[in-house]
Amino acid sequence: MISISDLDFHFGSRTLYDGASLHIKPKDKIGLVGLNGTGKSTLLRLLVGEYKPDGGSISMSKEVSLGFLNQDLLSYDSHESILLVAMQAFAEALDLQKKIDAVLLEFETDYRDELADKLAVLQERFEALGGYT
Repeated sequence: MISISDLDFHFGSRTLYDGASLHIKPKDKIGLVGLNGTGKSTLLRLLVGEYKPDGGSISMSKEVSLGFLNQDLLSYDSHESILLVAMQAFAEALDLQKKIDAVLLEFETDYRDELADKLAVLQERFEALGGYT
């Protein structure tokens, strides 16, 4: 869960957030949409701790994992595509999917309880990462 209460944030004399509040519950999926310069990237930077709010509070449960693709493309290795960089956020889920597929393939010829247990653990972690959504 992510909770933002009475958030204040300024860039010099410009106010980006004045008493803003937002609550994101577990399993919620959100998108940030807005005109350039309205504070979308700033909000993400506040959430990951890159910026500190001028007022209010931001709290997150320990299970929350955040990441975002920096707008400054020059900060990335020019040999990697933007898609490759973005997909790194899903590396663990993609690895788990491969492991799940391998166990399911093994099931076709050799059903064992330990395989079923392994599959259950993998699928539980995959689901926790939002792999089925």
